[in-house]
Amino acid sequence: MSISRKAIGIVLITTFILLGGFITVSYNPGICIEFKLYEVVNGEIVNTTSILNRPDTILSIEIIAIAPPQYREDLLLVHKAYYKGSNTIFVPSDKLYDIAKNWIATYNSRSGDVEKTYSGLILRIFIYNEETGELLYQLYDSISYRPIDIVRGESLSYTIYLSRNSLRALEVESSYVSTFSITKLATEISPEDRIDHPYYYRELVVQIKPEDLVSTLPSDYFNEVNGKLYVKTPVLIAWNKNSWSGSVSISINIGLQEEIIGVYPTFTSGEIIPKIENAEQPQVTLWKGSGISWGGETYYYGRSNILAPNTQWWAWIWARPIYSMYKVYRCEYSYGESSCEYIYDDADHVITDILTEDTDIVGGGSYGLPAEDIMYNFYEGTNMTRLYIGGTALSDGDLDPGESITLEQIFQYHDMCGADFEVGIPVGSFAAIGVCAALGLPTGGLACVVAERFASAFQITLSAQGPSIYISGNLVNHGDHPSIPGDYNVYEAVYVRVSSYQYRVDPPWWCPWCGPCYYDVPAGIYFEFR
Repeated sequence: MSISRKAIGIVLITTFILLGGFITVSYNPGICIEFKLYEVVNGEIVNTTSILNRPDTILSIEIIAIAPPQYREDLLLVHKAYYKGSNTIFVPSDKLYDIAKNWIATYNSRSGDVEKTYSGLILRIFIYNEETGELLYQLYDSISYRPIDIVRGESLSYTIYLSRNSLRALEVESSYVSTFSITKLATEISPEDRIDHPYYYRELVVQIKPEDLVSTLPSDYFNEVNGKLYVKTPVLIAWNKNSWSGSVSISINIGLQEEIIGVYPTFTSGEIIPKIENAEQPQVTLWKGSGISWGGETYYYGRSNILAPNTQWWAWIWARPIYSMYKVYRCEYSYGESSCEYIYDDADHVITDILTEDTDIVGGGSYGLPAEDIMYNFYEGTNMTRLYIGGTALSDGDLDPGESITLEQIFQYHDMCGADFEVGIPVGSFAAIGVCAALGLPTGGLACVVAERFASAFQITLSAQGPSIYISGNLVNHGDHPSIPGDYNVYEAVYVRVSSYQYRVDPPWWCPWCGPCYYDVPAGIYFEFR
């Protein structure tokens, strides 16, 4: 008599449970997430992962999926649970299956390659003491996955390294795993078992979508596809500002094989909403997510133009940016009632989708500047700085006639921390249009001004995975161009705008003597020639 693989699996599961609490992720495809915890003690790095094995340590997780356009929601909470007993959790693929299937339908409708397209998940994790509620570790970050893997029934494994002092993962490793891997998994705790113990809760208080901007921006800034609005979103803004000027050309090119191009969410956390309501600027730092929210291996985009003196021009794509703010509470049960205390806020900005046709990112170029409301907020959330880049044509701060500089050189100059932040898409300037109404702040009041300035500081990077710069382009001073009247052979000082908030990169987990690195993010990308 033959024994089925399923029966063997049941026998093995039973055996491992009896031998010490081991269970299997066999036959149930999904996502296995392993957490490794570290802290620095007396200048030495200490692995503290074992605290997750203690009976008084809780791991609370929210997994938010980037939803395809067939869904009403853009960010869909697919899993929320509390665990204890291990550093490894397992999320069955059925939590993501319908989402992944609809993403594949979307890729196919655009003639995309489902083997080379990616979506993302946002993870919000609290690791804390069950009795006291003391927070031990947190995570507020993103990971990416291929929807085709979920539909095919693959099992995906992520190892996430956490530091006690950081909400961003120090490192994320991903791989495929056998559908018959046996490990000790954390046990999910039922709501009844959590009564009389502290817990952490997030309340969504603000979410701004393109639909919220319709009454403010011109109608040609929107493109409705399958019931969802996409908005013209700048990836390059240029202004050849003076009449006594040379002609300058500017270009941007995305065109790679076997490299993943995508957009990364931007996150922050801290005392934000109370500060804004008191007309005080929140004192927080921003960080780039670890995984892309949208992207692929074979997408292309290119735009270029020559700007005569006194000319403005911008390149754009059709994107769907979503800005969210949450209040975070620490809650406890007392006499059967739950009472919650505000502790701080979370904020994230995500591009959930970009329109494509075949391998092309859909977009265009337009003379002038983006709409007045966008530019007002953009100026409020950024600072102007003149570019001096040693070892380049801009070492003296200007381009003489015939001189040029590449975007790669400019990205490398700003990316002092190796964060791979390339094209800073100014999505915050869109969110700022609706943030005061969303927070219930009077328009024109000082608190509203602070809210707009804070939201405007958010930039999302469009870049390739990995530390190398793959998005190319250049700035060229042509001086007196033979086909353009009214230009002159004069130098051009080059200015760029950077976010008013610095971004943070934490040191690698294996480097306890290293401190966090802070860097300025080029926004827009906006260039001004004077």
